[in-house]
Amino acid sequence: MAESATERWLTDTRKILLTQLLTVILTPTCVALTFFLLEHSKAPKPDIQYVRASPRYFATEPVSSLVTRINNDPGLASDFRKDIRDAGSSADNTATCTNWLDEGSWDSDCLAVYKSAAGEMRGMLLAVAAQGHGSIQETRAKSSLKIIEDLRKELIAVENAKELRAGNVTLTVGVLNTGDLGGTVFADALLKFDNRAMHVSADQYKEVTGHSFSEVLFNTAREDNGKYWGTFTVGEEPIIKAWSDLVKGGKEIPFELTITLNGRTDTIKGTVSREE
Repeated sequence: MAESATERWLTDTRKILLTQLLTVILTPTCVALTFFLLEHSKAPKPDIQYVRASPRYFATEPVSSLVTRINNDPGLASDFRKDIRDAGSSADNTATCTNWLDEGSWDSDCLAVYKSAAGEMRGMLLAVAAQGHGSIQETRAKSSLKIIEDLRKELIAVENAKELRAGNVTLTVGVLNTGDLGGTVFADALLKFDNRAMHVSADQYKEVTGHSFSEVLFNTAREDNGKYWGTFTVGEEPIIKAWSDLVKGGKEIPFELTITLNGRTDTIKGTVSREE
């Protein structure tokens, strides 16, 4: 039987209403999905370009008792500081090398400066001590000369000493943000090695703008004689000790490092070089 005009009208009306209803229901979903996909494509995305592993070493420095001996000799303390400043200036060494004499930290970059200054001071003191007049100046020069000779021996020992690995490593990570929007590299990263995993830390969160590159430094903790140094996660002490032992041993250590940029992660493989 042929469909009546009324039935055709009702069928067409239902189709139109259904189409409008689907449009009302799906339009917000499509808009939301489009917005999500657009924002997702613009979101920060980490792309690690490289990682450099730099083992840290214990500082080798002259014995601190020499600082006391020099400073207890007022004339030597004054003249030697001047010679150090002069030697540093002529060597274009901008470091404040007199800090060590002021009971500050030893700077290994100042070794050549101290050797030069000690050589100059030794020559001057030898000349005074060899005058043969038995004067107070000669006596003082001989006393000062003994201190400078001991310092020169100590500087040679420091120069020839073998540096020892402390057990911790600085990881320099080159991060490219391929997203349109800026983001933050989290201060915590995950280090995997030898079927183990532990957290490593940067000093602070690192902001990276869209389509830009930045370096981030992460530091591993270390163990030394049962004590743990650096920032670490409680419970990971046995893993930190295993890491420190491997680093101190000087063997090549393959590892994987995973960083996080605004919730997105990227992983890169690296190696702690074998100690020569």
